[in-house]
Amino acid sequence: MIHSVSETGWSTLPQDIIFTILSQGTIDWSAETARAMSQVCREWRNKIIMDHHIMESIKFSSLRYRPHAKRFKPGVSEVPVLHRALLSSNVTACIVTARYHSSYSNYSPACKYWKIAAKKAHPEALAMLAFEYYAGRGADKDPEEAYLLFNRVCKMLDNIIVELNIDEKNESPIPPLMTEESCKRILQFSSHVLAILILDNEFMSPFDKSTTSAVKWLKKSQMHGCPEAGKLLQSMFRNGQY
Repeated sequence: MIHSVSETGWSTLPQDIIFTILSQGTIDWSAETARAMSQVCREWRNKIIMDHHIMESIKFSSLRYRPHAKRFKPGVSEVPVLHRALLSSNVTACIVTARYHSSYSNYSPACKYWKIAAKKAHPEALAMLAFEYYAGRGADKDPEEAYLLFNRVCKMLDNIIVELNIDEKNESPIPPLMTEESCKRILQFSSHVLAILILDNEFMSPFDKSTTSAVKWLKKSQMHGCPEAGKLLQSMFRNGQY
């Protein structure tokens, strides 16, 4: 990790040399690195925050509240780096920002960033955005949109978990800011809600609104540890629904 170098001779380097260093592509663009480098001098800061490729490449891991930084909003400790990364639709920036707002029940701004990350097919964003539509929290209630998003993310995560089971050493399918455990947890939750949507909502077509499909996703949810899914399956079995 690069620490502050504002008092070193690096800040006196000519602009063309600075740009050459920054464009080498060998820098691990963590949020801490980007913030430290942006604090060296105005030229470095402008080069970093105005470079779309750099802003897309930064890997954010979390947001933290800095009480002494009163000019910043709580949790936005990477400003202006974070701000520019969000404008560049950086997936990790959107995810950590949405998580932060969700943790404080600020669902409208959270939904805004879930939507951006969902457009880039991030599974957590798809699942959380689906729930916003399902619950009418941060977005207008829309069970049909929730169904489409949950259906998409369930299939996506199911495929990821299958790939991981085939080759346990292969971590490449795991999306940014997720782990194998979080993939399973989100699949457990998403497949349970998806089954409920299939069974309960009138918008479903006769083809899609099948007990077979609902049972499939309830079993998937139960397999990954959801007791409510298991109880619903038992109830359906007792009532002769499958």
